[in-house]
Amino acid sequence: MDKELIRINTVIVAKNHNPTISTKDWLINQKIFDKNKEQPINFANTIVLSIYETKNHLLEITENQWILSIKNLKKINLNDIKSKIDRYVEALPETPYIAVGFNIHWKIKKSNEDENIFKFFNERFNKDQNEIGEIIGTSNFKYGSLLLYDEKDYQITIRITPFRDIECMEISFNFQLQLNTKELTRKIVVEKIKKFADNLKNYKEKAENIINNIINIKK
Repeated sequence: MDKELIRINTVIVAKNHNPTISTKDWLINQKIFDKNKEQPINFANTIVLSIYETKNHLLEITENQWILSIKNLKKINLNDIKSKIDRYVEALPETPYIAVGFNIHWKIKKSNEDENIFKFFNERFNKDQNEIGEIIGTSNFKYGSLLLYDEKDYQITIRITPFRDIECMEISFNFQLQLNTKELTRKIVVEKIKKFADNLKNYKEKAENIINNIINIKK
């Protein structure tokens, strides 16, 4: 079975990020990006959107989301991502942050007809295929799964999504921390975001363990 890491990003949700603040000079002055090593290859700064793109990262800031994506998945430095998150929220502690999340996506491609993972999902999640087909008017469909559960300090969402034209699954993980800003001071909110960022490696490792368990499912 072929397993491919296809996407990693971190998202900070807020009521208003005010993208106009995040100019090229501001991002460099706050040391979110290194002046010598991380000059932008693409940059934009408007009222509703700010973009700072380097060869390894893409930062997109809208009114409600701060999205930092890793472009080079062969060189993943989560300590660097943590530093960028820390410096941003420390520079703008007054921003009304709502949540912070870490997303990681894999593509799993079926390599032969006897893959246990595909049999596993067929047998457990496709028992009512005929009934579903009658409801939607066709038996020619693919299906996925959505799993949600809570850990002590965060929530996990796992999505298993089929590709339309090829025998592949995309399995994505979302680790999310909700921030009740009505009950928490802004200082505590910033500290909670930084603590979440401290655990990015742990989240990635947890997702990898689950992926490996799925791949190694025994019939």
